[in-house]
Amino acid sequence: MPLCHLVTFTFKPRTPTETITELSAALDELSMRAGAISYFHGQDLKIRPRNADYAVTAIFQDDAAFSAYINSPEHLRIVHELVTPHLQSRSVVQFSIDLRAARPS
Repeated sequence: MPLCHLVTFTFKPRTPTETITELSAALDELSMRAGAISYFHGQDLKIRPRNADYAVTAIFQDDAAFSAYINSPEHLRIVHELVTPHLQSRSVVQFSIDLRAARPS
C-alpha cells in the first residue's frame, strides 16, 4: 500500500538563508530521482506563528520504495550536510494512504 512520508524541520536561529536555498536546490534534484509518486517541499509561509520552518512530503508506492529513498546516499548526504548541523527540532511521520480514495471517481 502507498505511504506518505512527512517531515518538518525547525532550524536553529540565524541559520543562513544560503543554507535553506542550498537545501531547496538539493531537494529539487533529489525529487527527480526519489522514486516517489509525488514529492513536495518548501519553506513555511509564516502565515501562522510557531510553525516549523520547512517541510517535505512525499508519497511512495510501497515500503520498499520509501526505504530505497530514505537510505539513498544522496538523501543521507543532504541530511548530514544541510539539515543536521542547523537543526533545532524535527517531526516525522509515515502513514498509509489509499490513493483510490484521493482521486475523484
